[in-house]
Amino acid sequence: MAMESITMDREVMHLRDSLIPKYSELVYYGFWFSPEMELLQNMVDQTQKNVSGKVRL
Repeated sequence: MAMESITMDREVMHLRDSLIPKYSELVYYGFWFSPEMELLQNMVDQTQKNVSGKVRL
């Protein structure tokens, strides 16, 4: 999450976080291959394209 805060716009993070319940609902009800799921997955993939690296504890 710390890397995301550096590489992602705050509003994009807020939008992504607001869609997590819908994403979970689609998975729970077995709609993995639905058009809605494809749309949400593409959005998540797009937000994560600049997030990379290693975090050490």
